[in-house]
Amino acid sequence: MNTSRDAIYANELRIASLYAYDWIDKDGDGKVSYDETAMISRAGAWGTVQQLLISEPFKRIKGNMLIGIYQVPKVFSFWLGMSDKDSEAFDYTLTLAYYKRDRWGMLNINGEDELRLSIEPHGKATFRASISIPEDVVEGIYQGYITIESSKQVTNIPVSFIVPLDMPSKDVPFMINKSDISRDDPLNLLYTNALMQGSFDMFSRYNAGEWKYYYLNVRDASVNTLSIKITWENEFSSLSVFVLDPKGDIVASNVSAGVFKEFINWPSNDWLGRSISGSGAFYPAQNNGKNSTVVYAPANSPGIYTIMMHNTLFHAKDSFTEPLSIEVKPSTILADTKPPSVDVRIPSYAKGSIDLSINVRDENLEYISYSIDDSMPIVVSDSNAKVSIDTTKLDDGLHTLTIFSRDKVGHISINRYTFYVDNTPPSIEVKGIQSSATIPALTSSNAYLVSGVLKISIDVRDATLKNFNVILPDGKVIENEHDISIDTSMLSDGEHELRVYAYDNAGNSSESVLRLMVDNTPPRVSIVSPADMSKVSGLLEVRYEVDDQNLKSVAIAIDGNAKTVDPTGSYIIDTKGLIDGEHTIEVIAEDMLGHKSSALVNINAVNYAPVIEAEKEAIRVSAKEQGFQQGTLIGISVGIAVGIGAMIGIYAIRSRANR
Repeated sequence: MNTSRDAIYANELRIASLYAYDWIDKDGDGKVSYDETAMISRAGAWGTVQQLLISEPFKRIKGNMLIGIYQVPKVFSFWLGMSDKDSEAFDYTLTLAYYKRDRWGMLNINGEDELRLSIEPHGKATFRASISIPEDVVEGIYQGYITIESSKQVTNIPVSFIVPLDMPSKDVPFMINKSDISRDDPLNLLYTNALMQGSFDMFSRYNAGEWKYYYLNVRDASVNTLSIKITWENEFSSLSVFVLDPKGDIVASNVSAGVFKEFINWPSNDWLGRSISGSGAFYPAQNNGKNSTVVYAPANSPGIYTIMMHNTLFHAKDSFTEPLSIEVKPSTILADTKPPSVDVRIPSYAKGSIDLSINVRDENLEYISYSIDDSMPIVVSDSNAKVSIDTTKLDDGLHTLTIFSRDKVGHISINRYTFYVDNTPPSIEVKGIQSSATIPALTSSNAYLVSGVLKISIDVRDATLKNFNVILPDGKVIENEHDISIDTSMLSDGEHELRVYAYDNAGNSSESVLRLMVDNTPPRVSIVSPADMSKVSGLLEVRYEVDDQNLKSVAIAIDGNAKTVDPTGSYIIDTKGLIDGEHTIEVIAEDMLGHKSSALVNINAVNYAPVIEAEKEAIRVSAKEQGFQQGTLIGISVGIAVGIGAMIGIYAIRSRANR
């Protein structure tokens, strides 16, 4: 009755009206226009089902039948009326059924099957009608017509009769149902007493829905109690049930008004009373599960007792009908004043298959059954029965075991035991791993590469969690702590494990393993060649060694200008790009956790000094031979300056290229 989780019953409904039109496509364009339609009928009940009937459709529909479904634009509340809240779109099921007149086989006239007489005006006819009841007929009221016709008019004479449920004995259940009925058979929808139909309307129409009547013929004078159980199919349907004695007085009901009838003339306890929206709203009246109700009525004398039912809520989703099953048991109350006593030992938490002992004690024990969550009861034949329950067929969560027992007098014991099914082990999630050094990475063995101090968050979840343990890499055990700090400097470098074990109250357990690769040691770096303060020229091969399992990068720096290189252990430097003199070569290594280390050597580049000296000597000799020593010396000085400038330019260009 609510389309949301509104806690107030019938406070938020989305409703749609149902219309039937005769549509004649006058212009033949296949599109519906308002001037091409004529309304035939309308259903606008304030409830969850709309039901519309069209009699003699072939006479009333000249073109095509058009179905219109119009959603009420605002959300409706039984208590407050129409609200300002817009009604959202919702799904619906549209069901159509077609009926035709059928021969009523229970009635015949003058021994003939034809239920039609022809009498002309001012004429007279005498006939004999007889009723024949089949053995498999469902108890209840039956009605039909005998047609009287003339050349000018037709008249139908109503005929109705009752087929009661005969109960010749006591302490035996009698049924009113038809187990082989099919709701897909249209002939059964209108003419059977085993189905309830008729939508309800909670807006000012108390009589909306259908009223059904069943009659019980109690013949045993010792019977003083009638036990009545009514079961239907849909949990959102509901029935108000009343039992009348042979005098016509209401002696029992599943919706007895109690003191409200005396003080405010309240008709039943499932009626919601009057509001600004009307007075036809009801509350579900089930008292034996979601789709069943039981009524116990006194039977003070033999005679015809009446069961009167009203479907106050009707929610047959895929059909027009709600199948009914009525069980009636006449009983006698004896001096046995105690109901059966039941003893069941059931664990509070359960998983897998559990074995139970159901012990029921009573001198006149007649019936024992058990059910889980109001499912179909399972009959137990032994008062000390052993039963097994497979909890894997149940959803995880709280369940109820119901033990129903009855003695021969009619005393009933209904004992309910709650237990929690948990077939799911706890979930463990280790997250939020943070390292004081850097964000950890995963190694090829799915181990987190870490160093420094770790901050680890452990999330363990289970509806019935009992406890969990954390075994640290050093073997220390911590219980039920979600935030853990680990100082990896206290561990040796290499792979370690952190294990989490979780247990729930049902006996399920889980294990999670977190692998850690501890690395608190920076890389080891050494330069094999050249030796420190070596004199070098031309192409120089720098050979080095770097040792680290989690190496990230290697860089070569010349006079502080670093360049990342492949960690092959060898690197070629063209010393001609350097100024003659002392330079520093440094090998820098960094691992994946940011640890760095380096090794360096100093070299002495001698590429240009010998060349310059040779040029100077050649110029001096040539000048001497030509007698121009003074001018030559000036030229030599200029040449030396130019040579040094060119060498500096080459070094600057190559230094930029090496960056």
